[in-house]
Formats: sequence, structure tokens, C-alpha cells
Amino acid sequence: MASRLLHSSIKSLNKSMLARWGKHLSSLPSDQFDVVIAGGGIMGLTTAYFLAKRIDPTKICVIERDNKYEKASTPLSCGSIRQQFSVPENIMMSKFGYDFISKCNQYLKVEDDDDLDIQFRNAPYVYLVDENREKLLRENYDVQRSMGAAVKLLSKKELSQIFPWINTDGIAIASLGLENEGSFDPYSFLQCMRKKVVAMSVRYLNGEVVDIMRNQKEIAGIEVKMNEDNHKESIKCRYLVNACGPWAGHIASMAGIGSEKDGLMSVSLPVQPAKRYVYVYDCPTGPKSTPAVTVDSSGTYFRRECSGYYICGRSPSAEQEPKCDNLDCDFEYFYDELWEFLAQRVPAFESLKIVGGWGGFYDYNTVDQNAIIGAHPVLQNFYFINGFSGHGIQQSPAAGRAISELIIDGKFTSIDLTRLGFDRILKNSPLNETNVI
Repeated sequence: MASRLLHSSIKSLNKSMLARWGKHLSSLPSDQFDVVIAGGGIMGLTTAYFLAKRIDPTKICVIERDNKYEKASTPLSCGSIRQQFSVPENIMMSKFGYDFISKCNQYLKVEDDDDLDIQFRNAPYVYLVDENREKLLRENYDVQRSMGAAVKLLSKKELSQIFPWINTDGIAIASLGLENEGSFDPYSFLQCMRKKVVAMSVRYLNGEVVDIMRNQKEIAGIEVKMNEDNHKESIKCRYLVNACGPWAGHIASMAGIGSEKDGLMSVSLPVQPAKRYVYVYDCPTGPKSTPAVTVDSSGTYFRRECSGYYICGRSPSAEQEPKCDNLDCDFEYFYDELWEFLAQRVPAFESLKIVGGWGGFYDYNTVDQNAIIGAHPVLQNFYFINGFSGHGIQQSPAAGRAISELIIDGKFTSIDLTRLGFDRILKNSPLNETNVI
């Protein structure tokens, strides 16, 4: 049955591809894929894109169960990009992400198609902090500057001069991104990426991974339930990439990760869905031009959209974490928790009117809110690209490229992301990202 999933004729790898791909991939049966990617959201698609630039794309298969992306995390995100992180690897990944996303026409335009429009807007992030977080902001600023990020610290006076509509009461200091930050339409970016990957001859299948087959200490293949008629297909692969976003932990458990009482296979992948709300509001008297995102010391963020409406949100406390059994938006949370902070920080927002909102899922790393990128130490042909905890879309180009390097080259060659590997989970050595929104 697997033959039904393959092209009727498979292009043979040319000599230059074989040289890059390595001897370990030189002799493949015609009824399997080199790489299967479980999850066709932005992480899976960027991984497929960078793989397809270097190996035979017909030997790459992407499996996605939500073909319309109705519940996918990517289109339900806010679609923004920043350099203002506390971990150097995150800064480097987002710097490359900015280059890729802002030049999406250069990378993703399909020949003979019209120019792409993902509504990219170059604009800064602004972080506002009180005295309790001033020391941390300054420490993060030093890290950002050491990594080449263009960031400036602002006094209350300087903040008022640049953004006179901000009430600076309670603010000790602010940080302003000077370049390589902005916003874009995440759904458009996702669709451009999928169209490009399919045009490159990567196989894209609409189905759900329901089982993972192991051959001793490696992945042998997967079983997929096809959405079209619910029949099941067994697909062999040399490498399996877990790009299942909020559901990555479930996919990892199918491979036996976390199933044993002790040893390396006893530790689960600590990624689970975390529900977040985005609210849309109208305020005709509000500021006409805002940063890409303004982040208040309370954790509340907001920005003005191209439509003239504003969006906002805030991660809940541990006690307020909502259930993840639906995507319903809780508007009471806005009125109880956000409105007062918005109106205090921007007095014009006292007259705002809620016009909509939605819920979406973070792929939340419960250990340190940071990505897990790399192979499992036992199942060494099983790769993680998970746990980004809200900053995944902006880092997807760098993360996808990194996985392609590990598979093809056996090591990171662009950005060294070794510290983001699964080893830190095994050792219980968190690499905390303090700038999670």
C-alpha cells in the first residue's frame, strides 16, 4: 500500500546530491522515504524546505492531519518577530528568521507566480518594565548587544518623547528594538511555505500518524490514517522528524519515549498544549501607529493591525491555565485581567470596544519554555523540533535549517544549537528563556 503514496517514477539522486547526502543514504529501496516529517505546520514545512534544497525532494514526505489549518498553532499566532530574547541561541535564530521572512519573495516565490504578500511590517518591539524587572532587562540587553542585536535602553523621558501616548507611571526603564523586528500575517506565510514545498516536489499527505514502528533502537516507519477515506498506510523511513507542535509529546510517546521505568527512554518529551487568547478591539481615539508589539511590565502585550483594529493578550498564571479541550475564547479573562492594565498604560484605551478574539495553542515546553532541537539519544533517527512556547514561527526558518543540517551533515553548520538538545531534559538542566510572552 505504501507504493500508492509514492510518485510513479522516482528521480534518481544525482552525483552532487549523493555527495552531500552521504554514503548512509546512497542505497534506498523504492518503497520508502528518506525523511518523513510528522506535522505540516510551519516547523515541518521549513524542515522540508531546507531538506529539499539539498536532497531529492521526492524522498521527503510531510504528514499533516489538519489540511485546512483550522486548529493549527501557526495561523492562530500573532505573527511577529523580535531580537529581544535572553538566550543567545534564540537571538541568532530570530535574526535569521527576520532575514528569511522579510525576504520571503526571494526564498518562497514559485516561478511564474505573482509576488508574495505576507503583510510584512518592519517595526520594533518595546518592553516596559518596573523596578522589579529592571535588573533582568539590563542583563538581557547586555546579552542582546553581545549577539549583535540593535537594541536601545530608554529612560522614562525618552520613552515619552518617542511614544507620547504611553503613560509611563510605574515604568523604570524600557528597551526598544532598532532593527530586525516586525510583524506579518502568519497564515499567509504558512501558505506560501506550503505552496513552495509542494512545488519543490515534496510529498504532502493529509493524514494522521497513529503509530510509530521501531526496529530495536531506531525508527523503522509510521502508520498513517488517511483523512480522505480513513484507510491506513504503512510508510517506511530512514529518519522521522517530530514537528507536531502542541501534540509533540503524544507523538514521542508513540515511539516509546517516556515509557520505561529508568534509563534514557524513561524521560518523556516535556511538550504539551497551552491555550492562549488573542483579543481584537476597536479604539478610534487610540494611537494610529504602534510598535510591532508593546509588552507591558504586567505581561500584557498589544499592537495596532493594518485593519485599524488592535490585538492584545497575556499569558495566564499557573492557576489560571485554561483547559485545552477546545479553542473557545474566554472574553471574561479580558475584562477581568487585561482591560484595566491596557487603560492604565494607554489612557485612550479606556474607550476601547471588543470586536472579536480567538484561542490558540502554544507548543509549551514545561521545563524551560525553550525549543528542543535535535535527535533522541537512543532513537538517533528520531528528531525533535518542538517546545518553542510561543516564539516558534519567527524561529522556524533557523530551526528547520538546523534539523536539515543534522540529518544531512550530522552536525549544526549554521548556528550551534547544541544547548537546545534533548540532553538538557535528560539532565534536568533547564536553559530558561525569560522573555516569553
